[in-house]
Amino acid sequence: ERLAQFPAAGRGSPGPPGARLGVGLEKGRGREVWRPGVWGCEARASEVNWSCPFDPVCALPQAKFELITSEASYIHSLSVAVGHFLGSAELSECLGAQDKQWLFSKLPEVKSTSERFLQDLEQRLEADVLRFSVCDVVLDHCPAFRRVYLPYVTNQAYQERTYQRLL
Repeated sequence: ERLAQFPAAGRGSPGPPGARLGVGLEKGRGREVWRPGVWGCEARASEVNWSCPFDPVCALPQAKFELITSEASYIHSLSVAVGHFLGSAELSECLGAQDKQWLFSKLPEVKSTSERFLQDLEQRLEADVLRFSVCDVVLDHCPAFRRVYLPYVTNQAYQERTYQRLL
């Protein structure tokens, strides 16, 4: 029984990210589990089961699956922050230009960089679902991640002070 899927990431693709991969939340043996439809291994969404024996056949596919689903979830969160909060006329009226800059600095750039990364991961997966690799995709995107995340992380101290002052 399908309970939920990732919400759309806002990239204009049909359906939620990962939907083409058979990714979704299902009810299984009294708990909710993430099932990557293409690999047949299960990765829990809410817990890590340390008592299960390590299965090298499933470990790498699970890690790749986790990378893709985590990125899709992250993009959804960024879409909410950019679309709902940064794009809010009401919030813009309440915040000064500097406060808005400190609170939302680089979020649109971070979002678009993550969307390109996820798109490349999905394309790689679709090209060879059984033997796709992610290492070169991650390495290719490192310069873009550094370009957007360095200012974003540097800004976090100002962001935290602004949150505290506004509360």
